[in-house]
Amino acid sequence: QPAAVPPAAPEHEGNRQRQRRKREKAAAEQQQVAVEPAPAPAMDQAAPPADKMPILSEEEQQKLQRDVCKKLGKLEGLPSEQSTCEMLSEFTVCMLVARKAPKEVEAELESFLGEEHAGPVAAWFTKHVRHHYKAAAKMAGWK
Repeated sequence: QPAAVPPAAPEHEGNRQRQRRKREKAAAEQQQVAVEPAPAPAMDQAAPPADKMPILSEEEQQKLQRDVCKKLGKLEGLPSEQSTCEMLSEFTVCMLVARKAPKEVEAELESFLGEEHAGPVAAWFTKHVRHHYKAAAKMAGWK
């Protein structure tokens, strides 16, 4: 019959418990590190997806709005109030920024300008953007 193992001395029992707790704590910390999500990239380093990138800077939008307003001011039969011109030019530029197709721009303008003016204004706007704002036209899919 095997000899009975004498019970451990109380001081050894305390060391074993401390070592076990230490190992358990280390294992728990290791699991936490594995589960914790990676920190989010800094806002200034993360590039937005291509379809979320701004098509035009604020300054470019304002310049394009002035160009549109000048064009609208040359059309006969349209309201000549500055506020109307500014609203329509902002609306037109917003459609580019929203990546609307040229046909959609024309359709939207028709409700404000009528059939007589919507087509020519939309055609001018498309040509103007393609010529002076090539990158914006490309980003909007205006080939």
